Amino acid sequence: MKADLHCHSQYSKHPSDWFLQRIGSAESYTTPDQIYHRMKERGMDFFAITDHNTMEGSLQLHEAYPETVIRGVESTAYFPEDQCKVHILIYDIGIEEFLRIESLRTNIYLLQDYLVESEIPHAVAHATFSVNGTLTKDHVERLLLLFSLFETRNGSRTEDANHGLSYLLNNLTPLHMDQLSQKHGLSPVNETPWIKGEIGGSDDHSGLYLGETYTEIPHVKNVQEFIQMLRQGSCLAQGRHSDFRSLTFHFYKVAVDFSSHRSPAASQGFLSSIGEYLSTGKPFGLRDKLNLSKIKNSAVKEHLRPFFAKGNKNSTMTERRDLLYTTLTNITDDLIQDIFTSLIEKVYAGDVIGLMRSISSLIPPTFLCAPFFSSLKYHYKDKKILTDLLQSLHIAQREHTRILWFTDTLFELNGPAESVKQIVQAAQKIDEVELILVTTATENETCEDVPPNTILLPACFSMEMPHYKDILLRIPSLLKTIEKIDALNAHALVLSTPGPLGLIAHMIGRVSSLPIHGIYHTDFAEQAYAIT
Repeated sequence: MKADLHCHSQYSKHPSDWFLQRIGSAESYTTPDQIYHRMKERGMDFFAITDHNTMEGSLQLHEAYPETVIRGVESTAYFPEDQCKVHILIYDIGIEEFLRIESLRTNIYLLQDYLVESEIPHAVAHATFSVNGTLTKDHVERLLLLFSLFETRNGSRTEDANHGLSYLLNNLTPLHMDQLSQKHGLSPVNETPWIKGEIGGSDDHSGLYLGETYTEIPHVKNVQEFIQMLRQGSCLAQGRHSDFRSLTFHFYKVAVDFSSHRSPAASQGFLSSIGEYLSTGKPFGLRDKLNLSKIKNSAVKEHLRPFFAKGNKNSTMTERRDLLYTTLTNITDDLIQDIFTSLIEKVYAGDVIGLMRSISSLIPPTFLCAPFFSSLKYHYKDKKILTDLLQSLHIAQREHTRILWFTDTLFELNGPAESVKQIVQAAQKIDEVELILVTTATENETCEDVPPNTILLPACFSMEMPHYKDILLRIPSLLKTIEKIDALNAHALVLSTPGPLGLIAHMIGRVSSLPIHGIYHTDFAEQAYAIT
C-alpha cells in the first residue's frame, strides 16, 4: 500500500519562500477535493493533508473519505533555548489531540514527550532543512535523540539531500547515540535509537507533484493497519526527488494560482493558461491566440507557438516542464540580447533618458528568473549542515571534490588562457579533485585545444571591446548557467574572470552558499613594480 504522507492545501497560508513572500502569495491554492482526485489518479491508496498548524482541510476530507484520508498536520515546533523552528509531521489525530499539540509545540521537548506517551504516529520533516535560518548541526543531533521516524524522501528536496539524510540515518551506531546523549544531556527516544524509520511524501504545494513521492508499506489491508505499521516505523520511502526545474515550476504554479485568485482578469491571461498547461497539458486556445496577437515582440510570439499544439494533451509532466523551461530560457535570452543591444546604442549616442529606459527594461527578465534563484537557494540550503554532521560523527563522505573554474579567456592567445588549460590538465592526475572548466562561447567561436572537462555556455549577447577589437565581451545565458551549475552539484567555485560570466557565477555562488575563490589573471602590483 502507498500513501503520500506530506502535502499542502489552500489552508497552508504562509509561504517560507522569498519569491512567494515578496509577491504576497499564500503557500498553496490547491483545494482538498483537487488533492483527493489527483492522489487517486496517481495510484495512492491513502494520503494525508499536512497543512501548517491547521487541520481544517484534513478534517474536511477525512469526513468525506475516512478509508482513504489519514488525518494529519505539519506542526511547527520550536527549540525553546533559541526558537529554532522544526517541522514535525503528525498523523491520526482528532481535534482534541490537535489542540493539545498546538499548546505544546512552542517547546519541542514537551511536544515529543506527549507524542510518545500518547503513541501518536509522527516524523521529522526534511530534518536538515533550516526553516527559519537558525538550524545547526547541534539541533539535528538532538532530533536524532528525540525522534525515531524521519522523512528521508521529500518531493521538494534534491536526490543528494534526500540520500544524504538517509545515508546518515543508516550509518548511526549505538556509540554515536551514546556520545550524542552525553553531549546534549538528553535520553534517547527508545532502546534502539540508532535504528530509524524512514517515510516519504511529496511536500506538494502546487498540485503538480501530488502522489509522486510516497511511503510504501507492504502486506497491509486497510488504513488502520497502515497507520499501525507507520507507528512502528516499518515503512519504505519511495518515489521522485526534486530537481532544479520541477521546484522552479512549483513556485511558478503557486504564483499563477495567486494571480488568478487575486484578479479575475488574470485568469483570462497567459499565466493562467500556463498553469493549466503544466497541470493537465491542455493546449492554449482561442483566447490565448487573441492575447498572442497583442505581443509586439515577434521572437516571443514564436517561442510561445508550441503551446498551441494539440498533441500537448498527451504529454508527460516532464515533457511539459522541459518545454516551458526551454521557452522561458529562450525568451529571457532574447530579452537580454535586445536590452543590451539597446543599452550599447544609447551609450554611444549619449542618450541618457534612453539609457535609463534600457536599464529599467531589465526588470521583466529579472522577475522571470527570480523563481530559478529561489529554487537554487532552496536546494543548497541544507548542504553544509549535513556535511558538518557526517564529519562530526566520523561517517565517511564523498571521495572527491568537484570544483567549477570560470574563465573568459579560453579563446584568447595569452598567458592566462594557457595557464588555465595547464591547471585543468594537471588536475586530472589528482583522484580527490574533479576540476571542470566553465566558459562562454558564441555560436561562431571554436577552440582547437579545449581541455577535457570543459563546459561551453552559450552567449546570449556579445560585443567587441572598445580599443580591444580581438576581445569579445560575452554575456552567458542566465538560466542555462544556473541549470548547469545546479546539475553539476559543485562543492566550490573558482572565478578567474571579472566579466559577466564571473559576476553571474558569483551571484549564483552567493545564492547557493557555495565557497567562492577569486583569482586575478595578473598580479597588478608586481606588474606595476616591474614597469616602474
